[in-house]
Amino acid sequence: MADFGDEEYKVMICIEPAVAGSGPVTLEPGAEWQGKQDLAYQSSSA
Repeated sequence: MADFGDEEYKVMICIEPAVAGSGPVTLEPGAEWQGKQDLAYQSSSA
């Protein structure tokens, strides 16, 4: 990615939400769907 330095990938995180388990969501015109994503942080002793 153009905005990353050569070594910055080592200290970044990418979080991508997804619909898992229930399959794809198909919406009719005008319909709405709402999702939820829970994130938790756990410190490591590294």
